[in-house]
Amino acid sequence: VARYGDPAMVDEVFSDRAVWLEPGASPISGRFVGRSAIRGLIDDVVTRSGGTFKILGLIELLLGEQHGLAVLDVEAQHDGRYIRTTDRLLITFDAGLISSVVVVSADQAEVDQFWE
Repeated sequence: VARYGDPAMVDEVFSDRAVWLEPGASPISGRFVGRSAIRGLIDDVVTRSGGTFKILGLIELLLGEQHGLAVLDVEAQHDGRYIRTTDRLLITFDAGLISSVVVVSADQAEVDQFWE
């Protein structure tokens, strides 16, 4: 969690063909395929937030052999706006690496409005 902005973290935990789905209709929404695209998304979030995006805490972590769920308390500032929300990351594993992540935010409309 503490390594969110660390590009090396992506190479360590994601498969080379991993898919990250960031739902919604904001500038950070989309389907990001591959480590490079996922690194680009993370860089974009950090840049757009002026480095203020933070994972405040891990609320819940459920792990199985093939699937996981991470519930995170996150915050950021952007263009004079502030958001604190709960994100749920639905994770799929393959050969010990993350092969997919689907983000489910507590209030997607609020998230979309924040990143406009």
